[in-house]
Amino acid sequence: MTECREIYLNDSDWKEKLRNLINYEENFIFPIKCSGKYINTILTPQLIISDFSEEKEQIVKNTLKFILENFDAIYENMLKILVKTFKNWDIYDHENNEDYQINIEEDLHKMRYDGNFINTIIINCNEIENEFAYYSFKFEFNYCRFGYDDGVEVVMYKDKVIFWADGNSMEYIYSFKEILESYNNYQL
Repeated sequence: MTECREIYLNDSDWKEKLRNLINYEENFIFPIKCSGKYINTILTPQLIISDFSEEKEQIVKNTLKFILENFDAIYENMLKILVKTFKNWDIYDHENNEDYQINIEEDLHKMRYDGNFINTIIINCNEIENEFAYYSFKFEFNYCRFGYDDGVEVVMYKDKVIFWADGNSMEYIYSFKEILESYNNYQL
């Protein structure tokens, strides 16, 4: 595999880059400009497109365009959902060597790793609804006193969190519906 290259929706060689991405000939990152309430930076997550076919090209474009245009709202929705689980957890702040509790979204936001804290996007072309695909982010953050890398996978449809789970495996984008069905009372 070669080093990562950037891929944009308006690239003149979009189809060729997409074909290389699908054939695993190259790694591509998908830059996302963030300028919202919490962050002002450019993220560069690796882009993975699962089960792509040429007839799904527009669905991939629709999904990526939605992510680009709405990332700040997407991020805020992720924090709102995640804070419900982490509320009142004691979190260790490595920079200040002290504990604090998660009570609001800003507390959870402080846990994210600096820099490229969303390092992977997977678009699952098998899970499509109304011309958009379901996708997931690998969101890296640290809530461990011992400093282990950790994170969650957050499965999304447009700007709505569908499912999230602890871990770094990036498998939930493929199994979230089965998991939700097996826990028929599961709610976010």
